[in-house]
Amino acid sequence: MHMQELVTYFTTMFAITNPIGNTGIFISMTSSQSVKSQRKTAFQVVMASMIILAIVTFFGDDLLNLFGIKVYALHLAGGLIILVMGMHMLQSKEDSVHTSHKDIVAAKSSDNIAVVPMSLPLIAGPGAMTAVIVYASKHPGFESAVGITLANLVLMVIVFVMLFFASYIKNLLGDSGIRVVGKVMGMILVAMAFMMLGDGITGYLQTLTLVS
Repeated sequence: MHMQELVTYFTTMFAITNPIGNTGIFISMTSSQSVKSQRKTAFQVVMASMIILAIVTFFGDDLLNLFGIKVYALHLAGGLIILVMGMHMLQSKEDSVHTSHKDIVAAKSSDNIAVVPMSLPLIAGPGAMTAVIVYASKHPGFESAVGITLANLVLMVIVFVMLFFASYIKNLLGDSGIRVVGKVMGMILVAMAFMMLGDGITGYLQTLTLVS
């Protein structure tokens, strides 16, 4: 995988994981915790998300083969998922692909929100896992998997910094600032979604040509 493709992948993943938007949700879920507890939870969130993404990176292709799913089908499905996410972000609407308001309210009373719902389905959710599998399938091989993992690691460092300083960021940006960033990320996601859909349609047409 070339550097330009890694940058494209990283940009897609940054938009999907939406560190700034999810920081607001994190603050809402951990509002009753001390700063020390918040930062401990932030570390757990990042570790769980990194493990999930690493598993998908190295074994996602095997899962596709196990269920007989073609790469072009994943492109189409992933493109639709990410398109829905992006449209919701552009309209500042609740994204049912990730989580709902009820999930957030329920999580406030939970002892540990690091894995569910912060890691799954918010950060390393369906959109992120789909993007990882799509890029790993397009660029097979151990070297590409390592490159994707390093990109994920950099992303998780950013997520950790955002969550670690969540209270400061919330005060700095405010609700309106977080909404603006969410809209920008939404636009990027919509663009990436159409690229995935284009790859999926191309792949599907190629299979039709081979069959005919």
